[in-house]
Amino acid sequence: MIGARGEILELAVVYLFYINLFFLYIGLGMTANSCFEGEGWTFPVMIASIYKSVLNIFLDWVMIFGNLGFPEMGITGAAIATVFSDFTGTILLFFFLPKLKSFKLKVHQILSVPKRFYLRVIRLGLPAGAEFMLWSAGQTGLLAILNMIDPYAAGSFGIVNM
Repeated sequence: MIGARGEILELAVVYLFYINLFFLYIGLGMTANSCFEGEGWTFPVMIASIYKSVLNIFLDWVMIFGNLGFPEMGITGAAIATVFSDFTGTILLFFFLPKLKSFKLKVHQILSVPKRFYLRVIRLGLPAGAEFMLWSAGQTGLLAILNMIDPYAAGSFGIVNM
């Protein structure tokens, strides 16, 4: 829809196949980040981000090009390296959670939350989630229109919009 064709489209499909594994744990990472940011203690988030970036660069070098005895995996290696480094960085955040003063995770407390609390969360979160989905759909539609006009316009939009 946004104009990827040929080899670029094939590589994108392979990459997205592995990157979709993010959806299995992305909520955990966002929750941990929110806990730290809510307390005003962002040091663990910074450490986890640095860890993820450094590990991803190293694993890209190893897995894309086949260094240190690994097979050369190309785009598949890049995707696996990204997912692995992000997942282990998310796990790293959880080692810092017990140091938060307000963090007292008890399963029975999670399960005993009144239903009306969940309804309030849904009432507040649903509009925000819908707005984000509509914004994303609008951006994708805009890229499709720009691509029909001129493929370079879509690329320029991507660079400027970052």
